[in-house]
Amino acid sequence: MMSRSAPISVTLGELLGDMVCPRGLFKTPISALCQDSRKVQPGNLFFALSGANTSGTEYIAEASERGAVAVAIDADDQDTLTTLDPRLPMIPISNLAMSLSGLAAKFYQMPSKDLRTIAVTGTNGKTSCCWMLSHLLEFLGDPSAYLGTLGYGLARRGENELPDVAFQETGYTTPDAITTQRILAELRDSGARCVALEASSHGLLQGRIEAVGVDTAIFTNLSRDHLDYHQDMDSYGEAKARLFQMPGLRQAVINYDDSFGRKLVTRMSSSVATYTYSLDNPKADVFCTSVDLNAQGIKASVTTPWGSGELCSQLVGQFNLANVLAVLAATGAHYPFGSILRHIPSLRPAAGRMELVDTAHGPSVVVDFAHTPDALEKVLITLRAHCRAKIWVVFGCGGERDIGKRAKMGSIAERYADRVVLTSDNPRTESEHAIIAHIERGIMGRASVEIDRRAAIRRAIFSASSEDMVLIAGKGHEGYQQLADRRLSFSDQVQARLALRDRQVAPL
Repeated sequence: MMSRSAPISVTLGELLGDMVCPRGLFKTPISALCQDSRKVQPGNLFFALSGANTSGTEYIAEASERGAVAVAIDADDQDTLTTLDPRLPMIPISNLAMSLSGLAAKFYQMPSKDLRTIAVTGTNGKTSCCWMLSHLLEFLGDPSAYLGTLGYGLARRGENELPDVAFQETGYTTPDAITTQRILAELRDSGARCVALEASSHGLLQGRIEAVGVDTAIFTNLSRDHLDYHQDMDSYGEAKARLFQMPGLRQAVINYDDSFGRKLVTRMSSSVATYTYSLDNPKADVFCTSVDLNAQGIKASVTTPWGSGELCSQLVGQFNLANVLAVLAATGAHYPFGSILRHIPSLRPAAGRMELVDTAHGPSVVVDFAHTPDALEKVLITLRAHCRAKIWVVFGCGGERDIGKRAKMGSIAERYADRVVLTSDNPRTESEHAIIAHIERGIMGRASVEIDRRAAIRRAIFSASSEDMVLIAGKGHEGYQQLADRRLSFSDQVQARLALRDRQVAPL
């Protein structure tokens, strides 16, 4: 259990500094910062941030009713300033969204100044890299923490001297600016010296980590995702590149096997120590000279600026080897090379990342978060190398997200799997039937369709032979399913275990 930070005592004047502070409010104490009007409590400073389709000013009345002492509003919303409740002080701030991270950092006493922060961005691999980094740094003697898709928490030594993370969920890959700074302060006050955090393209573009002092930035890869938000791949790449332009950055680690990564290398400042990694390209700083991938894990001979040696990992697949190389490149300049290699075999996969569902009978079942064309392809190629019989894949696509990737994922599933079962993912307010129809456009043959995800998992597991392998893709660690405005408890792992149990009791 992490310790809680002591109550913070900050006045409005202390927080805003040389910004415009309403007369008479300079010494007004602020109990907390809040950007969600539903969560405002008495004494809070409310930030009326606008979204893509809403104005932050729409929520000021609710914030006022809940006891906000003042409201920070974007200076560009000048036309609304005269129409708002005159009893609640309004503080116009230029570029409010980008200023919020700095104000939150100040409120929480600049937590990242006391932490070595490693931020990872890329379409795939963020969670795995951050998970491994937090554990490896703990093994190497630096109390460390994880912050990302799985939640946040300290890496601790668990049973059998293996590290574990008791994390708390946030619901986001990169939380909002206020939450990020609050969590960093909590981790700092709980004893962390290092933190590995996931930097999503949304989070970077919206300034959620703008005032986080990032020491090391890692780029894993760039492939299609989130084009509903970024519109095109160039814009998506530039959002990722923002991480490598952050002031104070000391070290960059970049995937040299990725075409955008190679472009990124040429843009790096000479003041930033830049290390590249590759599966086999000797032009990279960290690369492999020989690789053995099998069902038990990875063995590779690696060459680095800090020495050469044998890298062993219990993780499986070429993409996981790339993640391990990124972790090695990020730590090589700071810790003894031999110690790093010695501890890498103890690193375990993160929840829902190539996670094998334990079973003594029935087909092998793997749960993975793969929800992009590139990720699904890599996982299926990896499983093919370890499966002597048929591969089944159960997946869907999230609603209200990039429609263009759906047919691509259908095509990939048909190409690399022997049996395809299409089902719902998190449809949100979209029709499950419409989403599946989009996926089917990429499938030339036939695929089974079972809208109910639980039933789809059971169908695949009951139909597969004991030598087959079933991949349940798309949701990974998630413990819920979002259907319209309902968030239902749902776990792919739990449903797989139940199906395997029932299959043994009453096989088809």
